[in-house]
Amino acid sequence: MFSSEEGGHREVSSHRIRRTVTENVTLRQVPTGCERRDMLVDFEVIGWSSWIVSPKSYNAYQCVGQCQFPLGQNLNPTNHATVQSIMNNSGHSPGVQRPCCVPATYGNLSLLFYDSDENVVLKQYDQMVATQCGCH
Repeated sequence: MFSSEEGGHREVSSHRIRRTVTENVTLRQVPTGCERRDMLVDFEVIGWSSWIVSPKSYNAYQCVGQCQFPLGQNLNPTNHATVQSIMNNSGHSPGVQRPCCVPATYGNLSLLFYDSDENVVLKQYDQMVATQCGCH
């Protein structure tokens, strides 16, 4: 069987076009709704490596996507977000935006760092990791 690749598609026959793996992965990376995605923080990249000993990096996560009507309970909507979503969807309030996909709950992160006196300190910082996303 003759096969050639061109423009992200592999021609299998004159009547069939098969998607490549790369194309399918790209499609899955587009969020369909509000979801949590990786956001790797590298302390060297942001200029903090001179005082943070450990960790060198961590996954803070981020919330991405749209809050589509109707808001399901899996999106952890606030009552305000539910009403806002209804108003946005009604078509009678053109200035009302959709609720936003944002962190709903957070986790803490322990950092080992040098303080101003060059002492090594272990401290837990609150709300450094998005653990759950929601529509607010």
